[in-house]
Amino acid sequence: SKVLDSPTTYGFTDANCVNDDGATCVWWNSYHPGHAYHKLQAADMKEHMHSRVLGRLIGMVWRNIVPD
Repeated sequence: SKVLDSPTTYGFTDANCVNDDGATCVWWNSYHPGHAYHKLQAADMKEHMHSRVLGRLIGMVWRNIVPD
């Protein structure tokens, strides 16, 4: 993932540290990412979902405006 490839860009110490505060390290424990990582993931998913929905809406409007 982008975060694991460049953790300092996203405010994390490195890609391997573990801290139970959920914010300073990517990992909350040895298996689960922390809440800061989840916020980044949710924002990324929201952006992609929004652009996909917007693209579909534009396509629907375009098809109704421009005859075949």
